[in-house]
Amino acid sequence: MDVKLIDEVYTIRGEKIAIRSSARFDSQTNKQVFDEKLDDQAVNEAFDAYRVKHDVISPDRIKALRHKYGLNQRDFATLLGWSPTTIATYETGALPSKSNDRILKSLE
Repeated sequence: MDVKLIDEVYTIRGEKIAIRSSARFDSQTNKQVFDEKLDDQAVNEAFDAYRVKHDVISPDRIKALRHKYGLNQRDFATLLGWSPTTIATYETGALPSKSNDRILKSLE
C-alpha cells in the first residue's frame, strides 16, 4: 500500500473547501482504498481550512477557554446553558454554530 497526496473538495455548510490530503492506494491496482485514519485527518484538515477562512474558534481555543475558567465540560456547558454534548463535540472538532462561535469568542 502506498500513501499519496490528492486534491479533495469537501462541502462544509454549503461551501466547497479544497484541500490536499493523504490517501492510501493499492500498490498493484493504483486504486484508492479506504483508510479510516487518513480519511479522518482529511476531514479535520477541511474543517480547519474552513475555520481559518471564516475565523471560527478552534477546539484548542475552546479547551483553553474552559480551562481558563477552571471548569470541566459539564460545568462549562451549564454556565453557557448548553448541553455537555455540545461542548464535547466542539472540543473534538465539530464546528460551533455562528451564534455559539460569537459567544465563545466573546468569553476569550
